[in-house]
Amino acid sequence: MSKIENLAAVGKGEATNRLGDLIAFAVSEQAALKRLELRKLLITSGVSEDFMPRQRSAADAFRCATTELERIGQSLTAEQNKKDNDEHLNILVRDVVADKDQIIRSLVVEKVDKKQGELRYKPGEAVLKFSREDEDFVAHSTSSEAAVVQVIGEARKRFEYYLTYVTARNLRELVNQVLKSVNAVQIRPGLYFVPEAHEQTTQGLKKLISALDESKAQIIPVVDMEDSRDMIRDGLRERLEQALREMAKGLKNPDISKGELNKLLKSAKENIKSFKEYEILLSGEMEGLQTYLSSLKVQTQQLAEKAAIEGAA
Repeated sequence: MSKIENLAAVGKGEATNRLGDLIAFAVSEQAALKRLELRKLLITSGVSEDFMPRQRSAADAFRCATTELERIGQSLTAEQNKKDNDEHLNILVRDVVADKDQIIRSLVVEKVDKKQGELRYKPGEAVLKFSREDEDFVAHSTSSEAAVVQVIGEARKRFEYYLTYVTARNLRELVNQVLKSVNAVQIRPGLYFVPEAHEQTTQGLKKLISALDESKAQIIPVVDMEDSRDMIRDGLRERLEQALREMAKGLKNPDISKGELNKLLKSAKENIKSFKEYEILLSGEMEGLQTYLSSLKVQTQQLAEKAAIEGAA
């Protein structure tokens, strides 16, 4: 039996006081789904619709779609796929204009001839123009390169995809936001402890993840024993240490923006609140962690003072 399983093991007749749950999960790259489908899934799983990712703007969808048109090491012809060849091309996407009216991106073809030691550029093989007013784009190309013709054909499909779908990356961010809202502590990548007070949300999150394509989630109840408490304290310690490192870095950075300062302040306040919840959960048994809380409060005050100075400047 693994150490994690031991934390959930309860013998016959033993007390079953629970501290909370471990949730282990993996969100697959194939988990992407349409926004409407995700909204329905949030409702049926019991996870708040407040976690619904914001609608991606058309401009953002254009940038994402066109960035994915880049190709490295593309064969010049279909026949070259069948044999080794010293020639290949790279398709690069470059910004030309980005203002309040439009975004223009250009495809640049870079031909590489290893044998001859030559590198040739063909700029402007295709131009993609996005209109902010129309929230749509057009592509212009006279290129005879098969690879360029192919990626231009993909641009529209990718644009529509990013407008319509919530990506696997977005879904992982959603899961992280839910975990953050319940003061979850990371035990290791993909494994989090959630206090018992948030059991309903934990169960809802499991249903949500399990309903995504090729994704899975498992909940393991954590009983109240010394190994469980040690595991939780270790996870909390790592989180506080990481928070203090980020705060110290922010305090030392003379060029940090007000937005970044406010983000650090918000995170610090959330960590202080989280500490208090765990202090109650563990009946005050926070050996070695009080110094982290003291440092957190000191650096929070220093960040607030730095933010005030930045605001007055």
